[in-house]
Amino acid sequence: MELKRVVVTGIGALTPIGNTKDEYWNGLVNG
Repeated sequence: MELKRVVVTGIGALTPIGNTKDEYWNGLVNG
C-alpha cells in the first residue's frame, strides 16, 4: 500500500448555496 500526501490549503465547499465559506454561511443564515 502506497501512502500519498494530501495538503489542504484552505477552506472551501462547492455547494448549490455558495462556493466560498462566506457565501455558504450567508446562504444558510438568509435562506
